[in-house]
Amino acid sequence: MKKLTAKTIAKELNISPSTVSRVLNNSGKISDETKKNIYSYIRKHDPDSIYLFQNNNKRIVGLVVSKLSNEFFAKITEQIEKLLSRYNISLIIKCTNYSFEEEKAAIYSLIDNKVQCIITLATRHKVVNRSELNNIPIISIDESDPIIDSVPDVRVWCDQYIGGVLASEELVSKGCKQIIFMTNIAPYFKDYKYKGYCDTLKKHNLTIDNRLLVTSGNYSTNSIKDAELMTEYLLTKGVKFDGVFATSDRRALGVMIALDKHNIKYPEDVKIIGYDASTLSESFGITSIYQDINNIAENCVINILKYFNEHPRELVYKSPIPVFLKKGTTT
Repeated sequence: MKKLTAKTIAKELNISPSTVSRVLNNSGKISDETKKNIYSYIRKHDPDSIYLFQNNNKRIVGLVVSKLSNEFFAKITEQIEKLLSRYNISLIIKCTNYSFEEEKAAIYSLIDNKVQCIITLATRHKVVNRSELNNIPIISIDESDPIIDSVPDVRVWCDQYIGGVLASEELVSKGCKQIIFMTNIAPYFKDYKYKGYCDTLKKHNLTIDNRLLVTSGNYSTNSIKDAELMTEYLLTKGVKFDGVFATSDRRALGVMIALDKHNIKYPEDVKIIGYDASTLSESFGITSIYQDINNIAENCVINILKYFNEHPRELVYKSPIPVFLKKGTTT
């Protein structure tokens, strides 16, 4: 049998060859029904040509990430790139350092590069309208990623609320009654982990003390030093606390440094939990909340492959991705 061409497919389905070409090149606005009809026809009459079409047309995905010096973000990026390479999909990575201008430049650069899908990882600014995306789907690795003026096509997220509950329950179970919540998200009530923290304290009839709700620095500052300085400030002001829920392992380490300076022992006097279960938590024995990087990357790639009309059985989809408590020596 002769190999299928855009022209022969168009003739059989009574559509234009340009429509077939746009579908196979993933360009232009084509209805889902038309795409389905074209791929169904190819599968039925010449399954091998799917492979040929996909490999003769370069498949490119863009990823906009806030900071690759963040271990958690770097590992997710690395795993996504590794998985995509298995399917001959190229990845263009744009690092923005939480800058509005850099996020905007990154998105428009990816559009100009004709990527077929854009992943956003912890971006912080609304920089593009849906109408400007040329029908490029957006996959957001975040619960509240504002990169576009509407909701993304797919959200891939870990259950941060449950993470907040797990961390707070661990501290309460160890006898903590005055627990600091330390985040870099301002205002802190926008952090889903904070909602888990509040609900847990209310469940155990513990007071939510505004003095213990701490915003430590911002996205672009040194989170270890900021957490250290904020802890020092609370100690010099005489604020009493016996537990700290820090929303990153770096903040948890900053707290530990400040406590060391004041000869306050942990976990004997103050119990500490971090977040992300990074190499820092392993090195310093920090009890932390673990987010499964492999699951995050797999969920992203599964959704990307769906846009390319592939459905890999070897990848497992979970939403939201569960989180777990990883015990250390600080609680």
